[in-house]
Amino acid sequence: MRRGFAGNGLTSLFLNANMHLRDEGLAVLAPALPRTLRDLAFGSTGCGDRGLAVVALELPSLSQLETLDCGGNMIGAAGWQALARVLPELRTLRKLWTNGSSGMGDEGAAALAPGLAAAAALTFVDLSHNSIGDAGAQMLLGAALAGCRRLGVMAMSGNDVSARGVAALAGLSGSVAISGLRIEIGGD
Repeated sequence: MRRGFAGNGLTSLFLNANMHLRDEGLAVLAPALPRTLRDLAFGSTGCGDRGLAVVALELPSLSQLETLDCGGNMIGAAGWQALARVLPELRTLRKLWTNGSSGMGDEGAAALAPGLAAAAALTFVDLSHNSIGDAGAQMLLGAALAGCRRLGVMAMSGNDVSARGVAALAGLSGSVAISGLRIEIGGD
């Protein structure tokens, strides 16, 4: 399949809402991803841990990748950990969409956080509707504040963050200054 993509200069591949793609389809597609991609979206494709893991293995070879959308899938801690391992290598990645991945929760947030801490180029992260509670939100925000110096928006609406969690997040966000950072927490 790589031959089919070779030399065509494809810069964007949007596969969102192809629910039958699943892990099996991503396993076939991942090794064939064109090296020219700037945008890769496979949200709501029925992807799980295995699907994200096989795609994550190929991401470092996409040296121009700016946007990654893997939201709307049932990805758990193992999948987020696979992505976290390669995030430091994605030097051009500006936008990360994980929204609607209800399998994330606090465990997945803990798995993703170390990668976020090393993803210096990110300007936008959407973690909305991921069943993240107070502990997970604190880990993710702490990691982003530590490593994402260009971060402008961190969307976390529609999660399970309590009033106590919001107070803790406010304390975190006040401890590190990132100019212009907007943190979205709360309802839709």
